[in-house]
Amino acid sequence: MQLQDLSALYETKTDDELFQLLADLKQLTPDAQMALKAEISKRRIQTAPRQAIEIEPKKPQPDAPTYPEQNCPEQASFLPLTTGNLLSEAARIQRRHWRAFAPFAMPAFFGLGICVCFQFAIDIGFPLVIAKRIRPPLLYLVFAVLSLTTYFIAWVGIHLSYAMICSGVTRITGAGRAAFRQCFTQVYRRKGTFLLLCALLYLITLMLETAATLLSRLFSWTCRQLDMPSSARIEALVWFALPVLAGLILTRFALAVPAVIRGGRRTAAALFLSDELTEGKWLLLAAVYFKAAFAAGVVVFLAAWLATIIRTRVEWLFWIGSALKIFLCVPVFMMSFVEFALLYIRTAERRDVRLPDV
Repeated sequence: MQLQDLSALYETKTDDELFQLLADLKQLTPDAQMALKAEISKRRIQTAPRQAIEIEPKKPQPDAPTYPEQNCPEQASFLPLTTGNLLSEAARIQRRHWRAFAPFAMPAFFGLGICVCFQFAIDIGFPLVIAKRIRPPLLYLVFAVLSLTTYFIAWVGIHLSYAMICSGVTRITGAGRAAFRQCFTQVYRRKGTFLLLCALLYLITLMLETAATLLSRLFSWTCRQLDMPSSARIEALVWFALPVLAGLILTRFALAVPAVIRGGRRTAAALFLSDELTEGKWLLLAAVYFKAAFAAGVVVFLAAWLATIIRTRVEWLFWIGSALKIFLCVPVFMMSFVEFALLYIRTAERRDVRLPDV
């Protein structure tokens, strides 16, 4: 294999896999040794605990992104980890590399499109067709399973886009390029752990949303029993606040995806690591979460308004409105994914997080 092919191959490997190759360094060809040393130097991995190795100084790359304020993206890791620094660095990365990130949105578009098609099938009378063959008790179970399955497909599609962005942001901060094929290959190599993590996060989300709904109903019932004045406004506030609080709690596990893709962690270890890295960072998490929630609310309202002013047949309004919502909401998700990926990189650097010995 040529040196360029070897460099592309090592870019798709996790840190732990690079350490395994480093243990058998003498068995590699000279080109493979050079490509391995260059990749370890680019990631700034500390190799002393594993094996003493002299790494050649990294040569400047002509296509590496530069910043007006600093010579290279890595220098941003020495800035204080504040909300303003994180959001500004994420915005700068996305602004400079939006063309590279654009293909990463395809899985999210695909998953959300399946949800739209399923909802449209329900609206056109698909339940009536099934109801002729299935009795009502079983019918409810069938539609519950279909709905959960459809939403899970969308959930996996969104997280696949997130995982690819995590790989791309790591390459960019290491003065590399966010190539779609390489990022997808890296996620595919961890497909088993990734799908299990998606399932666990989906289950946690359902549990949090169910708990928020039950607490809201309990509060509404209590207000009606006690005849509290202005209970309608208070109930509306509680029904809005509890799901938002559940979403904020869920952000504590947002760094589990980069921990699996870039850190090589297993599912449970990734969840615990995410909770550890986000400990005491409620203000930063709230800033990222509420910024995305506000932007998503604005674009959903804008999409609904645009769908109403477009002169078309009534049956096309659903498709137009849904397409506009997806088209406008996915970029909002992508911005948040860049921010969470960058948060993982910066917090892992400061905590000196390393892969466990295998």
